[in-house]
Amino acid sequence: LSGNGDNFTPPSGGSTNPADPNPEVDTKDPSFKDTKADCVFKKLVGATANTIYNPNTVVGKLLKDFWGKESVTDITFKISDNFSSASKHANSQMKDNKIIVTLNQSYINSCSMVELARTLIHESIHAELSVKVAKLEGYFGKDMMLDKEFSDLWSKYKILKDLDQQQHNLMAENYINTIAKGVEAYHMNNRAEFEETRSTQIGEEWFNYDEFYKSIAWVGLDKTSQYTEKSKDTDWKTKYDRYRVRANSWDTKSCN
Repeated sequence: LSGNGDNFTPPSGGSTNPADPNPEVDTKDPSFKDTKADCVFKKLVGATANTIYNPNTVVGKLLKDFWGKESVTDITFKISDNFSSASKHANSQMKDNKIIVTLNQSYINSCSMVELARTLIHESIHAELSVKVAKLEGYFGKDMMLDKEFSDLWSKYKILKDLDQQQHNLMAENYINTIAKGVEAYHMNNRAEFEETRSTQIGEEWFNYDEFYKSIAWVGLDKTSQYTEKSKDTDWKTKYDRYRVRANSWDTKSCN
């Protein structure tokens, strides 16, 4: 997706590899480990010394649902400077029964923490959807139990020609609240600098945290039909643009 979004590369061919009995989130890649992206991820999922994520958090629950009893893959996070455009936040691909999420180094360097939290949630949802779609297409074998509810839902979006937009339109219609709640849960405990800056601004009485989180949840989904429809409301579009600026300018760019 050109602009602010990310690219998803679908799996090619088939696979007869058995399901991984111990699927995990892999954040040990040297490019990701101990970076500010790693720091935000650990805060986002409620990581502790004993577990990579806390299933009581919004994103922890998302990952718990993702790695259920029929899980067939892992997710690996990496960072790379090999992106054709600095405006692309990330890309995702499936390889050897793994979802590999690669974040743009240029984006990581410049983005705020709240923006990074939104990106990580967005990519976690992509990972979940990618596995569900791969199961429907028989990538993990024909005997894999399919999700009838998701299959019916996916039929509404798979007719779109653009592979990115298939998932993005589904996300825009079904996951905006999940993204917003996940960002809010992270930010409420990590917004001291943001709140300090906000309190010093004159003429910002219109600012509303609930609207803020719901607005930035749309970042990366601005090529969808749902976003196009919402943007017809000029008041909504004006606030969306304002909130995006403040997500970058008010929030800290350091994960302490």
